[in-house]
Amino acid sequence: MVHLSPVVAASILAFTSSALAVPTVEWTHPILKVPITPSDGFKTAAVKAAPAEIAYTEADLASFHASSIPGAPLNATLSARDEESLAARGIIGPDNRVLWTSTDYPYSAIGRVSLTGAVCSGSMVGRRLVATAKHCQIPAGGSGRFAPSYYDGERLGGSNVVAVISMAQGSGSCNQKEDWAIFVLADPIGDQTGYLGAKVIDCNAQKNRAMFFHQGYPGDKGASRPYRQEAISVSRCADCEPGGPLETDADAVPGQSGGPLWLLENGSRFVYGVASATSSVGTGFASGANFVNAIAKARQDFP
Repeated sequence: MVHLSPVVAASILAFTSSALAVPTVEWTHPILKVPITPSDGFKTAAVKAAPAEIAYTEADLASFHASSIPGAPLNATLSARDEESLAARGIIGPDNRVLWTSTDYPYSAIGRVSLTGAVCSGSMVGRRLVATAKHCQIPAGGSGRFAPSYYDGERLGGSNVVAVISMAQGSGSCNQKEDWAIFVLADPIGDQTGYLGAKVIDCNAQKNRAMFFHQGYPGDKGASRPYRQEAISVSRCADCEPGGPLETDADAVPGQSGGPLWLLENGSRFVYGVASATSSVGTGFASGANFVNAIAKARQDFP
């Protein structure tokens, strides 16, 4: 787990235990703090200024009423072939994360977020847009970079973050629901990687079903290679409002913050949330209508 000051640790425990109603469990943000070195493909010299901070409000999103927005697969012929049968997993035991080497879509659109002094995970949700966790903050004077399908280096290139979109977080469970951010990239690399759609969970139909996927860059495995998990179940999905935050049985450690929880539906993939908090009993994901509508607005604002 990440090392936090007593004040920060207390504040995180306060909102996560309230959000997930497990008062005896310690929840922490799975962000990986790392030394600032040039060895991770993080090109700080190419960033001329710190990313702009953009705060969306409820009023900004009032004209967007989407519960689902489509993605853009890199190649339609690849859209359904890589989610193999669950019977073929062959992974038994408490750690269900599997090293994943594919660069086919959607893995071409999922990658590593390198920040000044930290590593997170994220996914393309627009031509220039990356969905990640809000607590994956770019420090003052620092910078960030997203590298899709990162594997011991930038296999598919990358792009620097020029703006960060987020939203004010409420209290209790609503704080975790809005622990998402949208990073705006300098380049439209989504044209080469494809990008995912976004959707609000249907709690009645999709709760307690082992069918979701997650991928990220776990620090306990070096934070330089992607690990995927499947057959994830959402056990709670309406503690703030219908659709979020999501409590799951996904495995997660520092480095996986911001990684997508996604599902393949009728040949299309949709992000339902981004990894926000983890504990010994499960992993929470930021999610909901504001998350989906913010992506819709960001696509309009940053085509």
